[in-house]
Amino acid sequence: SRLQECLKERAELLQALEAADQNVEREKFRRERDRSSWEQSRKELERKIGELKEEVREYREKVEEMKKKQK
Repeated sequence: SRLQECLKERAELLQALEAADQNVEREKFRRERDRSSWEQSRKELERKIGELKEEVREYREKVEEMKKKQK
């Protein structure tokens, strides 16, 4: 009887361990997916910032040219 109880408890613990391992793997996958998505977003934002900086530089040049023409 005691042996059966111990075997049952062991089986339950093994199931719990397997479920916990599966949760860990799912969380690792989700974390990696989220990190990858964040990295893509960051790169896209950096690209847009670069484009906007270039636009600002071009507009400043145009403004300077217009100021020179007005003088």
